[in-house]
This record gives sequence, C-alpha cells and structure tokens, in this order.
Amino acid sequence: MNDDSSPALSIGEEISLFIRHIDSLAETLPLSMVVIQEVGKGVAKRLEQFESNHCIITGDDNDKLVRIPIEHHARWEKAAPAS
Repeated sequence: MNDDSSPALSIGEEISLFIRHIDSLAETLPLSMVVIQEVGKGVAKRLEQFESNHCIITGDDNDKLVRIPIEHHARWEKAAPAS
C-alpha cells in the first residue's frame, strides 16, 4: 500500500488505513449513485427527444424499433449511451 520512499507501516496501521478508505467509499457511494442515476435520466430523455424528432419509431415500449435516417446517424451515435 505504500511506495518505496515512505516508511513501512505496521500491520495495524495498514488495517486502519484500509478501514478508513473503505469507510470513505461507503460515505460517498450513496451520493455518487444518485448523481449517476440523474445523469442517466438526462441522457435517456435527450435520446428520446432526439429519436422522436429525427427518427422513425415503430412498435411499443416492449418491442420498439428505431430507424435512423442516414443524415442523423452520426448525431444519434453521439446521443446514444454506449452499451
């Protein structure tokens, strides 16, 4: 856990450092998940708007087919989240 220039830590110090890192992750995870979820919602909304304005959509939510006209394909690739 340490580089060559720092003094060696005892096993107790290493465990304490590890626990602090895990606690830090546990404290920040809920907020991080909320932020990621909100960003995902925004991306999905922009993609849906783009598709409804520029694409041909057939079917329903369970079986949707989106046909993208070639002149909008590059913009759709930028708008669509990577799978």
